[in-house]
Amino acid sequence: MRRVGGALLIASVIALMPSAARAATPPPSLQTQVARALALSTAPLVGAAVAIEGGPRVDIAGSRPLPPASTQKLYTAATALVDLGPDHRLRTEVRATGPVLPDGTLEGDLVLVGGGDPTLTGNGLQEMAFTIAGAGVTHVTGALYADDSRYDRAHAASGWKAAYVPGESGPLSAVVVDRNLWRRDAAYLSEPVAPDAGRLRTALRVAGITVDGPDTAGPSPSGPGDLLAWHDSPPVVALVSSALKHSDNFIAEQLDKELGATIGIPTTMGGVEAAWRLAESFGLARGQSADGSGLSLHDRESPWYEVRWLQAIGATSVADMFRTSLPLACGDGTLKQRMCATSAAGRVFAKTGSLPGISTLAGYATTVSGRRVWFAFMVAGARSDALAHAAIDRATVAVTSYAG
Repeated sequence: MRRVGGALLIASVIALMPSAARAATPPPSLQTQVARALALSTAPLVGAAVAIEGGPRVDIAGSRPLPPASTQKLYTAATALVDLGPDHRLRTEVRATGPVLPDGTLEGDLVLVGGGDPTLTGNGLQEMAFTIAGAGVTHVTGALYADDSRYDRAHAASGWKAAYVPGESGPLSAVVVDRNLWRRDAAYLSEPVAPDAGRLRTALRVAGITVDGPDTAGPSPSGPGDLLAWHDSPPVVALVSSALKHSDNFIAEQLDKELGATIGIPTTMGGVEAAWRLAESFGLARGQSADGSGLSLHDRESPWYEVRWLQAIGATSVADMFRTSLPLACGDGTLKQRMCATSAAGRVFAKTGSLPGISTLAGYATTVSGRRVWFAFMVAGARSDALAHAAIDRATVAVTSYAG
């Protein structure tokens, strides 16, 4: 009986060994978890780059360039904070090219000088009109010019689909009124500047000022003239926050052109050049950008390139304001409804990107164990945006759940 009992005991131990071995199997690596999560997108092309402070690194085709979509705004926003400064404002001016006589007659032209402010509204024009009236002007003998010479006259960027204006952005210009979307007809969308001058004419009429000459695009041949009134944009840090949290293409592109203007290349690619110069100052290579917002079909960046940018900006004096300008998971912006009730909620500041078939996410995170994270996920060719977003969210949660 003892032999039988002993045999049964040994058999029981042997029978238990496979399940015990299974229980001792370590959990999948973070690399595997992220790969499995992104595979749920069913997209043919995925990329991931994750750097965890003092922790593992995730690299899934991380050096392969893919369309960044709106994560392209990271470069524009960061460069604006560094090059323009967080407190800088874009100014729109109204100038007079001749003297104002005692009877209120301005003998000359009135010039609306565009400064690229993407937030200027009809109310802002009206405020300037009342200021001009307050200076005693009642009649202008010359024309009303809208000087858009601060930037070039390309109202869209290379690689934009025709429908992107007005579908994704108003026409780009140094002169802006109501995001250059107050009219949607083809004539205005192709040449918005003179009609924008017409908006000032209406505001002047309300203020009791008449203008004899026509609405004209471009600077006055009589010169810049004397300053009568001005309107400033919110500070650059506020513009950056709007561009990042709400993925505002128009604000991003206007900032991009302003960056170009500050280095003497007042074009979309001039703004890209400014970002590339900043990248080189960080010891990074130039990217593969064609605009400031990520709408261009020519944009290509790799996950690791985005991560290295995030790390470089994180070491500058604008690091905190840049990070907090990004959407917060389950908090605000384009991430307000994403990753709620997960370890990522409140731990991820990141820029979303979304174009047909393209989904991206790049930014900063903190793991449950308190480690800092820099990450970028890219999905291209997805048949379902919902699946792609869910896959990226799951990969992000895997990262923030890292307890090592």
